[in-house]
Amino acid sequence: MVRARCQNRLRAESSFGVGGARDDSMKTDFYGKYRLAEMKGLPKYAGLREIMRAAISDGFWKQGEQIPPEVEIARVTPYSLGTVQKALKALEEEGVLLRRQGHGTFVTDRRARMVDPWHLRFCTPEGTTLPVYPSVVSKRMTQRKTFWAKLLCPRGGSLIQIDRKINIGDEFLIYNRFFLSAERYPFFILKSNEELTSVNFKTILHRECNVSFTEMSYGMQVIKFPDSISRVLKLAKEAVGLMLEILASSERVPVYFQEIYVPQTSFKLCITDSATLPKSMS
Repeated sequence: MVRARCQNRLRAESSFGVGGARDDSMKTDFYGKYRLAEMKGLPKYAGLREIMRAAISDGFWKQGEQIPPEVEIARVTPYSLGTVQKALKALEEEGVLLRRQGHGTFVTDRRARMVDPWHLRFCTPEGTTLPVYPSVVSKRMTQRKTFWAKLLCPRGGSLIQIDRKINIGDEFLIYNRFFLSAERYPFFILKSNEELTSVNFKTILHRECNVSFTEMSYGMQVIKFPDSISRVLKLAKEAVGLMLEILASSERVPVYFQEIYVPQTSFKLCITDSATLPKSMS
């Protein structure tokens, strides 16, 4: 029994350093930054739960990242080990954390995945389509003096512009600008970013306006990305990549226009106007 205790202690010291020093690869300085998230009147474990939830929501610990062990959290906060264990258990029950026996505790991947991404299907050499995780960057009213803006708004008027940063299977990021008529589809500007995150925009148009798409026109060119887009995609200044343009129509009436900025990648982009991907393209 004494030998077992000594072995456990040695394992703990090898993980955190002799004397309880933390592993520098673990981010533990969260308490001072997020302690204001603790709500008064809550039990101690619930207060810590809210602090850790705020840290995760803010990206202090990212999805899939391992959080520090219970003893380390207890060391850097004013909470007992029992309180820490109770808070972690509550976050695990909510699906925010995932405990893997013998490996540690990790932030779960709760990202919303886009369903049927027609224009954003990238394939591995084995033919697997990478998952698509979009997030809305901005949403605003705008006006453009371009040929496609005149097609979308023949009588003039404003456009709704929705910008999205899209994670392709955790391999790389792309940037998307989506435009449609504010006069014909005003409800788009009223939708929250959460509503627009994972839903295919074509699905929204079909569901709420009974729009069925009958034609897709594509254009593409290699360009230097605007600096604002390169920053979002974490690319070098004046990065070069592919800009894909898509004009979607229903019964010869243009409905939306998209610009998709794709950085250099080894993955194949499979372009089709079908909801299913032909096997010959994968």
